[in-house]
Amino acid sequence: LSPLCAEPPAAAAKSFSSFLEDSGLDPATQFIDIPCDESVVIVPSDDDIVFKYGLSVSGKLSFEDNGHRTRIESPTILVRGYLEIGSVANPYSSPLHIVLTDGGEDLVINDEALGRYNPLTFNEKGLVVVGGKVTMVGATDDIYTHLLENVSQGSKVVKVGKDVAWKAGDQIAISSGNYQGQFSSYGTIIDTESLEGGGVALILDEGTQYGHIVRYFEKSMMEDRSEVYLRPEVVKTNRNIVISGSESDDGEGGYFVMSHCAEKQVVEGVEFVNMGQMG
Repeated sequence: LSPLCAEPPAAAAKSFSSFLEDSGLDPATQFIDIPCDESVVIVPSDDDIVFKYGLSVSGKLSFEDNGHRTRIESPTILVRGYLEIGSVANPYSSPLHIVLTDGGEDLVINDEALGRYNPLTFNEKGLVVVGGKVTMVGATDDIYTHLLENVSQGSKVVKVGKDVAWKAGDQIAISSGNYQGQFSSYGTIIDTESLEGGGVALILDEGTQYGHIVRYFEKSMMEDRSEVYLRPEVVKTNRNIVISGSESDDGEGGYFVMSHCAEKQVVEGVEFVNMGQMG
């Protein structure tokens, strides 16, 4: 399936607050649908937006990248039009958290174009794309570096060889120093210090689970006897765009489905939390 209608022109875009005012809709009391001829832009202002009964995008929904935080809560989000959060050319850099919650009604899609799959039914806590087009590209330009020196098991200081702009609260993973991947370490940064000569010391909340060794080799087979260092990688694992299922006692997380889509979908630099089922 293709999107329900042609992509609305950028010149026709209006803010989400203007859309609500013009339509008379209230996300606290009504299911919200952005119709085919509408292009709506959410302008982040560090506030939460709660869609109590769900959100449907038949037209276009995008987000202004202004550095402010946005948190969206909705039991379901259905995309049959266009959802755009950044692009490959211009990744979205502001903090955005979409939380898929309990309490919504099932989504039932009746469309003869679905053929034998008509109707499609989806339950709550879902980001569902049926024939629509999704572009979600978060910031990924500063997520990899490598160890500058050895790290002992239990160490709370990890020195890396790149001047990364990581900050307190960021989460990291240190790759295994051997052939077995289960010996990776994980931690949360509580502080950083710049190192003389380049690089950054990452101060962690807890000691590393394992030791990590920077290995040195000399290419004796080469005429120039080149020196080679094999350094475990260090990766920032959290992203500025987060899609999560709300906490649940039954172990049911959120879900993300793309179904019957003819358009190319782009999802890059997005973190998924509490998605799927336990077991």
